[in-house]
Amino acid sequence: MHANDRNMLAEKLNTLQEVYGKPKITVPAFQVWWETLKEFDHNDVFTVLGYWAAGNSKPPLPNDVWKICNEKRTEAIEVKAVRERASNRAALPFDFKPNEYGRKMLRACFEILGKKRIPEGRHEWARKIVDMDARGEPVPYITIKLAQDRLKEVA
Repeated sequence: MHANDRNMLAEKLNTLQEVYGKPKITVPAFQVWWETLKEFDHNDVFTVLGYWAAGNSKPPLPNDVWKICNEKRTEAIEVKAVRERASNRAALPFDFKPNEYGRKMLRACFEILGKKRIPEGRHEWARKIVDMDARGEPVPYITIKLAQDRLKEVA
């Protein structure tokens, strides 16, 4: 709140005190109210005070209003954080979207990895890749090249 909100806050608090049949707030008591609530937006504070009588049978304490305003502020921060996280998520590039080629490669990976057995040698994966290429299955060029180089090392 701003310094020019002091008078409006004093009026609002004294009106609430009058509604509940309590004496007007003293200057030292108002100072406590002001120091407690000045960190919040005046709209939030006045909204809480405006609806207080509708749901409470006693006048508010500074701590009551502070808790409600702090909850609203925390919720607003969380909503903002969710929005920022959502806007920071980049869309998947076209290459990463599911397509038939990706499904075939995934099936090949499952075929290779799905068999629970001890590999025959450390170059077995290279033989499998070369075999896949020989059958006409799509395999990235760099993978074929690495597999062929590995098989040359064994020979």
